[in-house]
Amino acid sequence: MYSARNAEFLYNEVPGITIPDDIREKMKFVPNSEETGVTIAQEILEELRPVVQGVYMIPVFGRYDLIAYIMDAV
Repeated sequence: MYSARNAEFLYNEVPGITIPDDIREKMKFVPNSEETGVTIAQEILEELRPVVQGVYMIPVFGRYDLIAYIMDAV
């Protein structure tokens, strides 16, 4: 998620995507939502690491640099 607005769009307009209320709320009230989105993605990947063999990541608005930041922590 790139921003609170992006999170709301994904939640409301893209079938099959669920973003929990607490995460959407968190995105609304942070000064740097881009950084927060990266941190949330890193936390999710760390949780999933023991049970998945890989992930497919699609950069928002062509922001491949954000994917690199996410993967740096994993």
